[in-house]
Amino acid sequence: MPNRSELGRLNLGVDARTLAASIANTLRAAILSGQLAPGEPLGQEALAQRFGVSRIPVRESLKQLEAEGLVEARPHRGAVVARLTVEELDELYGIVWALEMLAARAAVPRMTDEQIATMGALVERLGTPLAPHEWYATNVQIHMQMLAASGLERVVRIVGECRRNIGRYVIEPRLFRKQAATWIARNRAFYEACRHRDVEAAVAALEVMRTVSTAEVRDWLRAGEATPATTRKRKVA
Repeated sequence: MPNRSELGRLNLGVDARTLAASIANTLRAAILSGQLAPGEPLGQEALAQRFGVSRIPVRESLKQLEAEGLVEARPHRGAVVARLTVEELDELYGIVWALEMLAARAAVPRMTDEQIATMGALVERLGTPLAPHEWYATNVQIHMQMLAASGLERVVRIVGECRRNIGRYVIEPRLFRKQAATWIARNRAFYEACRHRDVEAAVAALEVMRTVSTAEVRDWLRAGEATPATTRKRKVA
């Protein structure tokens, strides 16, 4: 659960919508970083006390996170951090790769020198010592540089949402340690294709990620190994 210092940094405005957005941001960050693991309860009363607010903005924040697929509302039992099934993983990755391949054909020839330079710096950062959640955020930004050049705003939004949900499993420490070097090499190949404005090479690099990288995460999840990203359990209800 986010600690008091984290809560103290919230900009808690005067209306429920502002409160709900701030609470959702803090809970989302805790889920995506693995601080709150799948299945952990998110009781409204406990959260309201922890945030020092009424239950109304807490309820709205949980609805928002449920819409993003990060929270699951269980009838008569309250909300919990959502678990990702193999079928859901396939759906999310299917959306990501279909949209990224679509966007690449429009985006790669249009990428600016600044976007390419930023992309290259991000690829280099992947090879530096990073916490898994920082590594994954950097990886996502590499792809977002390409997506931004496409001008397809809905695609950017949808891919970002899907990748946020997938990331909780990619950053599982044992999977991450096993695969990080290979994933860096694939991102470098994607960057080189974009740097040369080579559309077909960029699509081919994405195809490798679609088939091989997806299978690596899927197999890990199917084997029951993917328990994102911490062993600490901190129930709040």
